Amino acid sequence: MGRLLELIVVAVFLWLALESWARRISAARSGRRAGRPVPREAAAPPASGPRPLADVTLVRCAACGTHIPQSRALAAPPRSAGKSVAAPSGAVVLYCSERCLREARPAGERTA
Repeated sequence: MGRLLELIVVAVFLWLALESWARRISAARSGRRAGRPVPREAAAPPASGPRPLADVTLVRCAACGTHIPQSRALAAPPRSAGKSVAAPSGAVVLYCSERCLREARPAGERTA
């Protein structure tokens, strides 16, 4: 009687394992994970993510010519003479980095 009970328990476990295996195979064929529904559409990117390139305005660095986003450019008052290109009156000169800004200033204007 003990052997028969053992055989029934093993058969039940074997049946459960085969059933689980069959579900995984059918889920893999349908392209989804077992027990989870297939998503209908892709989720929208978060609002805090990067902006599309069409919304970004690029400006040119007055010292090296690199194009950078306007929001990251460093502004300096225009100069009439010197190494950098003079800007029209009322305009600001934009630089891509502190290094370009320092290199464009004459030695008398440098503070550090």
